[in-house]
Order: sequence, then C-alpha cells, then structure tokens
Amino acid sequence: MTPFTLTEDVVLSANGLCLRGTLKSTLKIPGALVVICHGNRRGGRKHRLYNALADRLMEEFAVLSFDFHGFGESQKPHGGEFPSFDFRSDIQAAARYMADRYGQTPADVVLIGHSMGSTQVLRTARELDSRLAIAIGLIDYHRIVTGICGCRRYAKKIKRSTGVALSADHLIDFLQPLMLDTLLADCFHGHTCFIYGSKEAPFPVRRHIDHLADKCANKTDLFVVPRADHMFGTERTRLLAGSANVRGKNDAVTRLAATIKETILQNNKKRGHN
Repeated sequence: MTPFTLTEDVVLSANGLCLRGTLKSTLKIPGALVVICHGNRRGGRKHRLYNALADRLMEEFAVLSFDFHGFGESQKPHGGEFPSFDFRSDIQAAARYMADRYGQTPADVVLIGHSMGSTQVLRTARELDSRLAIAIGLIDYHRIVTGICGCRRYAKKIKRSTGVALSADHLIDFLQPLMLDTLLADCFHGHTCFIYGSKEAPFPVRRHIDHLADKCANKTDLFVVPRADHMFGTERTRLLAGSANVRGKNDAVTRLAATIKETILQNNKKRGHN
C-alpha cells in the first residue's frame, strides 16, 4: 500500500439539503471505508472528539466525517425547524459516496456513531445491511426525555447546538424508532459493536445489549475503554483537552481509536479480507 496524505472537503446531498464533510486517509488503498457520525455538539464533525478520532483512524482507513443537516457547516432544514429527528438519509448519502468513490457497496462501509449519532447509525445499519456498525456511548432516549420537561430540555439542547428548532410536543414520536426497546429488538444483518468509556459504564443500557448478544451469537461485542468519559477526555477543560489533542496525546481517544481499529481488522478477517 502506497502512503500518502489526503484531506479533502466533501459536499453531499440528502433530501435536497447540502451536507459538508471531510475525507481523510493516508493510504491510496485503505484497509476499510469508515463514516463517522457525530453527537449533539455545536461543532459537528469539527468537535475535538470526532476530529481527533478521524486523525487516528486515517492511518489505516479512509475516513469520512460529516455534519448532519442542521449541524455544523451543513445546510439548515427548510423553515428553520427539524421536521423530524431522522438522519438516515444523511448517513446513507455518506455511505454511498464512500462506496462509489472506492468501488465498494454501501454495506461495506463501516458506520461509526457517537451518542446521538450512535442511535442514528444503528437504525441506518439495518436498512443498509451494514457488515459492521459501531455505537460509541449509545444513549437511552427513554431516560433522557421521560416526561414533557425532559422533552423540552432535550429540544432546547438541540437548538443550542444547531440554532434550529425541534418540537418538544412531537419529540416522543420522533424518538420512538430510536428507543432501545425498538432499536435493539432484533439481530442486525452484520456485526454490531458497542463502546463506552469506563466513567460512563453502560448500566442503563446494558440489559438491552446483553439481550441482543444472547439472541445474536457471535455478532455483538461490548468494549469499555479504561479511564474515559462520555467525551473521551475532549471536554475535561477547554485548555487541557485542547492542548492534549493538538499534541495528539489524548490517551482516551487513542485507546478508543485502537479499539475501533482492532474491531474493524477482526471483522475484515472474518470476511476473508487480507
């Protein structure tokens, strides 16, 4: 494999909206194609966590990180309000772009989502028959939005990150397909990997993951990254987290990336890739 460095701005289209992304790789023939889907953060793909993760994964894979519509540099939904809380079309557009560019299928693209993005990735993985989906810090929306006050808090949080309104009155309906009882009810077509930081041990969602693992033998993994929180050290303090990431010394993100790399490489071996 010939080493080189690629950092390229990418423009995608989904449901008539323009999405902005960044493609990174150091290999002309990457070991895998990866799409990173961010959580609810104002900076979208440019948040420290996703940027640092992409920088580490690009050493072996081609990595596309992008902003969901309404987030970061991507186009806001028409009318200034989210008509739903469904980003499947965005993820499908990113997977298709990677598949077309590298001569593979969307199912071959590894989907990685964090927090809010993890629920969207798992839902999309079912539709694409993805061979590998990785959910980092999978959240339990039932716990977050219980009661109308919870819905309003979450809708306000989304608006703070995006400047786009989200109806609290309709939020329960929007989130119903993303509730864990629904999301993890049945086996996925491919392999599913769940990753948490040790400081956010997945006790609230552990029973759902264990139930999925019991039903789907050898198709579900759970990893806990030592000494890591939900944001993997990128928000401990702006000063410390920022300087650590600039120097590439954020150990929590490095451990997270190593777990993901090993998961992808093991999945490739099972599929007969060299």
